[in-house]
Amino acid sequence: MLSYLSVTYTPTILEYTSFWNKSPLWNPTSRLAEFSFGILISTYILYNRPLFKYLALAAAAYLILMLVVFNSSYYQFTLMGISLWASTFTVGLYLLTLLRLERFKLDILDFLSTYSFMAFLFHHQIAAYIVNHTNFAKFTHIHLFYAFICTTMISYALAYIFHKPAIAIQKALFTR
Repeated sequence: MLSYLSVTYTPTILEYTSFWNKSPLWNPTSRLAEFSFGILISTYILYNRPLFKYLALAAAAYLILMLVVFNSSYYQFTLMGISLWASTFTVGLYLLTLLRLERFKLDILDFLSTYSFMAFLFHHQIAAYIVNHTNFAKFTHIHLFYAFICTTMISYALAYIFHKPAIAIQKALFTR
């Protein structure tokens, strides 16, 4: 509900505060539903196989309904677009749990998931730098692909470097 109100009333909120973004989906409370959903899945649903199965089936049905029947798009920067990505994540995660992966592949997934949130935070800064210092009008598809690969690799490298100091700061601030 808070996400919906945040998106709906962004123009009103902008009148009273200068730190709110004009694009509703870039405000932290707008993405609260997405983060809450991820936390609920990882905390309560991931290890409850029957519930997870039904949630994945419901998410798949929702995806089919929205993409085929209502012709929705993943590229809508609205709560509808976020719901499509959350449903895709749910179905993909369920399918991943059905695979029998050997230890090496699990280690790769564990590494990527350990550093993914910090890499996500870093990628915004790296992408902003690239956008402000390049002329995308002259980019071909291969240039965009290389920019994506470089941004991802640099984001994960920075996340790897800063992860241990960040954990130490977190422990110092939040443990008694």
